Amino acid sequence: MGYVENIRSWNVGKAQYKMKAGVRAHYYSVNRQTTVSPRASLTINPKWKSDWIFRGAIGWYPQPPFYREMRNWEGELFTDIKAQQAIHYVVGADHQFIAFDRPFKWITEVYYKQMSNLIPYEIENVRIRYYPEHMAKGYSAGIDLRVNGEFVKGIDSWGSLSIFTVKEDIEGDGVGYISRPTDNRFSLSMYFQDYLPKDPSFRVSLAFTIVGGFPFGPPKSEPSERIYRANPYRRVDIGFIKVFKDLSKENKSKMLKPFETFWIGLEIFNLLGTRNTVSYLWVRDASANGQYAVPNYLTGRLLNLKLYMKI
Repeated sequence: MGYVENIRSWNVGKAQYKMKAGVRAHYYSVNRQTTVSPRASLTINPKWKSDWIFRGAIGWYPQPPFYREMRNWEGELFTDIKAQQAIHYVVGADHQFIAFDRPFKWITEVYYKQMSNLIPYEIENVRIRYYPEHMAKGYSAGIDLRVNGEFVKGIDSWGSLSIFTVKEDIEGDGVGYISRPTDNRFSLSMYFQDYLPKDPSFRVSLAFTIVGGFPFGPPKSEPSERIYRANPYRRVDIGFIKVFKDLSKENKSKMLKPFETFWIGLEIFNLLGTRNTVSYLWVRDASANGQYAVPNYLTGRLLNLKLYMKI
């Protein structure tokens, strides 16, 4: 493989422009395919009174198949399948501002990915099973929003929201576009940090995540029969850290003298004990006239104790 890249910057009036353009080439001996991947991005800083940066990018990204993607359910290898292709179109903007007398940054990004030569797959519990004997085309589109800054002075926190869709059309099935296994539709996350006003060495972090449910269907069914959706994934984590010594905090204890950094942390994952579904076990009733999806749950509440020492 090899690549070449060029970066140029110039000014038009007060605005600053920066362009990156390049191309990458890759030869894959398994399927004897050479792929070429051109890409380019443009960044504009208009130098307004408010601090904005606008970005745009386009690129053609091929991905040669991995071994697991070539292997079907019976163990046969399809070594002649071509690289999966995706053309990315991305536009975005960054805005830095001051709120509550502290710095914040707002990031917005909208994208569309046109995909071809896709290898369909399904997720069975935590195992991914591929269909290399079939090909598909598809697309992914969405918007990402994120804000981060010092909600508490001196410590960064952030929140993000993603709304998206991922579809595929398997060749020859006559169904049209269906949801890929990763088509969760939305994701909302927040991460907040704080500390004791009189003792900044004692810190607390709180993380919250909710993700839309994944599509699923009966066992050994066709991908087009994934017409059900799992419950949303929900999780709250909390963490506590006590810093005994770091570069900003000296400690005169003889025991800690050899250490440059020393802290202890305790994390509680899934604080509320939410029962999140990872997969479904299908059970038939006594009459064999119907079957029911029984959820398999992920690990519940979990404690994690950390000790960090740096000499």
